[in-house]
Amino acid sequence: MGNQALLACGIAAGPVFTLAYVLEGASRVDYKPFRHPVSSLSLGCAGRVQTVNILFVGLLSLIFAVGLWHVGSAPASPWAAGSP
Repeated sequence: MGNQALLACGIAAGPVFTLAYVLEGASRVDYKPFRHPVSSLSLGCAGRVQTVNILFVGLLSLIFAVGLWHVGSAPASPWAAGSP
């Protein structure tokens, strides 16, 4: 994968997570978003959907970290830790 594709995974992670938990929360009758944490959607019979969502977004975040590592190790990169 190219660096841009790896970095795009990090851009997509937040919206994917938000869309998935909003849709899952809307489909649950007893779920109240201001009272229950998002992680409570992983409980019960339909909890697999939120569990897969959490794991998928974690994987996207790891891919993003690899992309940052590749970009940061390039010479004269503005993303590098030691650049001015």
